[in-house]
Amino acid sequence: METIVNIPRFIKNNPRKNLPNYTSRKLGESNFLLSFARHFLSENNKSRPANVLAFREIPANGYGIVDFLVMSFKKQKQTNKIYYRPHTIYSFEIKLKDWRKALSQAYRYKYFSHYSIVVLPDKRINSSTIPIDTFKSLNIGLWGYDKENKTIIKYFTPKKSKPLHSIASEKITNQIMKKFKSQPIF
Repeated sequence: METIVNIPRFIKNNPRKNLPNYTSRKLGESNFLLSFARHFLSENNKSRPANVLAFREIPANGYGIVDFLVMSFKKQKQTNKIYYRPHTIYSFEIKLKDWRKALSQAYRYKYFSHYSIVVLPDKRINSSTIPIDTFKSLNIGLWGYDKENKTIIKYFTPKKSKPLHSIASEKITNQIMKKFKSQPIF
């Protein structure tokens, strides 16, 4: 006698579809992040620093997970050798909607980075709902990104500042350098 197993209707073939609906937004945020990162790192982008390493989702112990981190390097000459030493850390917090949460996360990144910038879809940025003065007073950047036109709109770009915690900055730099030695960038 054959037993018929009744499979519930909510189980789908694609594992991502088995998760609650709110988790599917992460894929949208991830796609937005990749589009922004590709545009930011493209050669025709004049705001991109030279000699960079770029990483996604870098865990910064005690400070959160950085969505997109870019580290620029400076050429140094030592006798006959040229080597690169870490120079500037850019931390980007990417959100599709919640600018308040992005701002609080970006503030934590100031402990180890020189620039901390929130990136939102440009159509979501409205000066009446997002207080740009708050971003300015905290020296956290606010950029809009138009995914369709591949353009970055800079509402406020922060001034370069020293990380608030030099030891945290050294730890992140060491972590990134270890990761760079073992894996391809981006």
